Amino acid sequence: MNFITEQPSIQLLTETLNMVENGAVITDASKPDNPIVFMNDGFAHITGYTREEVLGKNCRFLQGEKTAPLSVQTMRQSIKEARPFQHTLLNYRKDGTPFWNKVDIKPVWINETLYFIGLQYDVTDKVHLNVDIESAKKEIEDLSIPIILLDDETMVVPLVGQMDAARSLLLMDKLSKQLYKTAVEKVIVDVTGLYLETDMSEQWMQNLQHTSKLMGAEVVVSGVSPKMAFHFNQTIHAVYDMTFYPSLQAALKEHGKRSL
Repeated sequence: MNFITEQPSIQLLTETLNMVENGAVITDASKPDNPIVFMNDGFAHITGYTREEVLGKNCRFLQGEKTAPLSVQTMRQSIKEARPFQHTLLNYRKDGTPFWNKVDIKPVWINETLYFIGLQYDVTDKVHLNVDIESAKKEIEDLSIPIILLDDETMVVPLVGQMDAARSLLLMDKLSKQLYKTAVEKVIVDVTGLYLETDMSEQWMQNLQHTSKLMGAEVVVSGVSPKMAFHFNQTIHAVYDMTFYPSLQAALKEHGKRSL
């Protein structure tokens, strides 16, 4: 069962929840609109509301313009079916400032009356930290796989460092998304600053050509040494019809484009 099966008293619950630092409320599902019948000091601290402003009201006053409707709908359905609910959603304090509220709701029966215990955790700092981390990761990815639109028809991808499997997948993902959004017909991948390991290079170059062809674009590779170009021409070019140039300038000149 999803219920707390023992029969605690309201007094025991309120005494326990009064010792909780985070926000806590008890609602009475037997009354119309499932009103709040208890709140602790933690709830007042998080939301800014007093007991006089909260008791007897439904918790929906915490919702606002940017609270996700689907989250609210799921929470209401869980309460309707007397099921536990846990989710992080955007709520609003009394002064109107938004905060990320990790809500943990559990049904409990006391003397054959259904109540809900709702715990609130202000996780705003944690959510913002995660957003900052994701933003930093995106910046690193953008630096790892820079894509330059030379004009409406040509894209240049200058690569430096080493190409491992994870970076290769990122390259294919970013390239396919960029090709989908544009009308680019030619992709010049410059590997002047890239360490080329023969086996690995063959694999990601083949994947690169395959991905580009699917999107209707041609790939040429610049910055390849004569020795490496000879090897690739014997393998990749023979199968995938990929052209190699000794420098980016040579590739741009061959295709009638201005230098960067």
